[in-house]
Amino acid sequence: MDTLEEYQKKAVLFHALDDFFKTLIPDKNYKELNLGSIISKEELEKCGYFDKNPDYLLLNASIHEKDVEKVMKTKQVESSVIDDNTISFLIPAGCLNIYPLFKNRTDIENVCITNCSRVFRRENTYTEGVRLKEFTQREIVFIGEQEYVRSMLDKFAENIFLFAQRINNQARIEAATDHFYATPMNRLAKRYQLINNTKREVIIPINGNDVACSSINYHNNSFSKAFNFACNNRIVTGCVGFGVERWCSAFESNSCDRSILNDLI
Repeated sequence: MDTLEEYQKKAVLFHALDDFFKTLIPDKNYKELNLGSIISKEELEKCGYFDKNPDYLLLNASIHEKDVEKVMKTKQVESSVIDDNTISFLIPAGCLNIYPLFKNRTDIENVCITNCSRVFRRENTYTEGVRLKEFTQREIVFIGEQEYVRSMLDKFAENIFLFAQRINNQARIEAATDHFYATPMNRLAKRYQLINNTKREVIIPINGNDVACSSINYHNNSFSKAFNFACNNRIVTGCVGFGVERWCSAFESNSCDRSILNDLI
């Protein structure tokens, strides 16, 4: 386990990187929010997560009041004591709490929203600083007309690539697909992503392994339709996510100095 001093040192790097990510946002009129890490079942359904990534999900629920003493005695939480009416989910992606904010709106212009939140995913393996069940995402979402969203994503990709190259000159951006749960429909979704270049990942070597530290995603109107703000298909969305702990690990494993950030600001 790290010492207090080591945790403090990591926290300084963590916050410096998170602040720096915001300087890379091409739309300088972005709006910063402070959203939570819980999402309702209904909103998660609209986001399509039950169809695509149910294996990632982690429940947030309460114990039936009538079963509290039973749990106190047995020290066990069985499924029978869970109050189904309280079930929600720990958020598996940092952008998912943003789209419901625009539900049913018809007055949308081009806008950039950023949010930093704790994110939770069920993982079969654990790798310190790389593959975690709880981690931090700095998320930047672009909402508006297709030309705006596409141009913002492309410009952002350029900015991130230049930064990643300063960390390790083997860093690259490549076409990618989401880790959908294996079904025939999701195999088609992966093919669609590759053919239409809707997902890109920023790959940086960390301790000899190539690791995706950021993703750049064009959603078209999947979210704007789901939450009824597509405005006759005029409004689309896209997002860029930074796995902050992974970027910290990239800095540390490549022996980078924080002066890189000062040079680039």
